[in-house]
Formats: sequence, C-alpha cells, structure tokens
Amino acid sequence: MIRFKLKNTYNKTLDNFHLYYVVVPSMALSLFIFPHVHYNAVVRVLWAFGVYVESFSMLPQLLMMQNAKVYETRGRYLLLVGHGYFWFMAAFIAEMIQSFILSDFCYYYAKSVMQGKLRMPV
Repeated sequence: MIRFKLKNTYNKTLDNFHLYYVVVPSMALSLFIFPHVHYNAVVRVLWAFGVYVESFSMLPQLLMMQNAKVYETRGRYLLLVGHGYFWFMAAFIAEMIQSFILSDFCYYYAKSVMQGKLRMPV
C-alpha cells in the first residue's frame, strides 16, 4: 500500500533496508529449525518461515524510523507528546500489547509442553 495507494507519504531515500536481510535468514532458519508435527515437510518449513519472517518483520520499520527521526523530529520524540503528536506513545503502547500477547502465547505453549500435551522440537 505504501508504494501505490499511500505513495505521497513514502520517502524512498529513507527506505534503505533490503528485504533479503529478512527473507534469507528466515528461510535458512526454517530449513533447519521447524516444528515436528504430522504435516508434510513443505508445510512445516513454510510454517516456520512464516514465524521467522514475522519475527524479523519489524527490522525494516525500525530502521526507517531511525532514519526518519532526523527529518520529522530531530530526535525530540518525547517533547512532541505534549504538543498533540501522540504517534510515538501510541506505537510504544501497541508494541507493549503485542509483546504481552506473545508472552501469553509462549506461556501456554510452555505449559502444554510441560504437561506432555506437545512435544518439544528436537
């Protein structure tokens, strides 16, 4: 969407993160570390690939935010909160919620493994 529908807000000079930095490590990890479930091997590798891509997907956004701070705020993020610019606080809260949800998922996964309902991958 950013390159077509929202292209007037896209700054290509700030977007210097190449996607192969996310795709290649994710694919390499998924070929060696994948869930041991009763699915086809291709499905297991694709499932792992999706998990790894999702994990690394914040890297391009993080780099672009670091590049953009010079142009948008000159590094004064916290001073803008009091001036009606709530993006940084909203982004921080959203990331905290995502971390909480993921930690909750990890808790139930570990609990299932400990109770013997799931096998730990080898």
